[in-house]
Amino acid sequence: MNKRYSFLLILLFVFLIERITKFLALEYTLRGFFCCQNWLGIELVYNPGIAFGLPVPTQISLIISGLIIILLIMAVIKNFQQKQHLILPLGLIIIGALSNIIDRLRYGQIIDFLHIGPWPIFNLADGLIVFGALLLIWQQARRKS
Repeated sequence: MNKRYSFLLILLFVFLIERITKFLALEYTLRGFFCCQNWLGIELVYNPGIAFGLPVPTQISLIISGLIIILLIMAVIKNFQQKQHLILPLGLIIIGALSNIIDRLRYGQIIDFLHIGPWPIFNLADGLIVFGALLLIWQQARRKS
């Protein structure tokens, strides 16, 4: 199988895992669970804002997220043949943003449940977006040097 299609299958699998984790968080996280002196835990939180809970009206966040996803998909399609290294990082950002959009459309807010240290409670989609962005930055920095 072609390398780029393998990436697409991996991204589909990661998207399914992300949606399953939110389903499980909604179904089974009633009071929360903490360990490691409350440094690590699962706590269900509904986040109506955007990054780090910043307050933004739902319609505006949907429009912004939708435009970003469309632009990223266009970048993947445009670069699919020549720049295969972009597929994974852009794909991670796309599926993270898409999953959060599904939450906004379905629940009116984002489902967050991962509590790690001092950081705001987040979800796997948020982690995918951050990891994809860091991977993209790392790839670009490596290419310039």
